[in-house]
Amino acid sequence: AWALEALDDEGLGASPTEVALWTPGGGPRRVAYTARQCRGILANALLANVQDTTAGLKSPHNSGGLCFSRMLIGRETDVGASKLACLLQYFAASRESGDEQR
Repeated sequence: AWALEALDDEGLGASPTEVALWTPGGGPRRVAYTARQCRGILANALLANVQDTTAGLKSPHNSGGLCFSRMLIGRETDVGASKLACLLQYFAASRESGDEQR
């Protein structure tokens, strides 16, 4: 539900459609997201439903944005599975808390 809600153009869970790029040396800049928006962004990233729109500005080593593929197909035996379990537990705890307005 959070993944779909984040894709809506309106509503409490809607993600911003644009974020101003920070240029090196441009001084401090702040972007704030609600917990609900963060859950939507994380849910879409877990479903591989995000695109790194700034990939052209980064070195190839840092491109990808929120991509969980390395975590999910990692070579270490249980680290990726443990990280995924933590993320899923975060989603479950967020749903159970009933605090959808944060």
